[in-house]
Amino acid sequence: MTSDIPHIRLAGRDYPVPPLVPSQQRIVVPALSRLGHLAREKMTTEHYDDLLRIVYFGAMKKADPALRFEDLLEMPIAGEDLLAAVRVIQDQTGLFKQAAIAAPEADRVGE
Repeated sequence: MTSDIPHIRLAGRDYPVPPLVPSQQRIVVPALSRLGHLAREKMTTEHYDDLLRIVYFGAMKKADPALRFEDLLEMPIAGEDLLAAVRVIQDQTGLFKQAAIAAPEADRVGE
């Protein structure tokens, strides 16, 4: 892998995030679309599950095929790290501008 591929850091481990392939995008893109400009105070368990799906299918599963989604649920991941990872993955879909999740107002999910 080259140094121009972005990485995310979750639970003390770095995961490369190359441009997403269709098998990843078919899960990640709809989850990103469902989140849109969601305000933090309106986040539901289903929305949070979408954040986890984005991170798992967008980076973690490809980097570590032995890692199960259920394993992710038990990892110590700060909310800000999760949101930062989602923004990187969003950019790597090639389908969204970063502003789609990282709204300018501080009360938005992507901040």
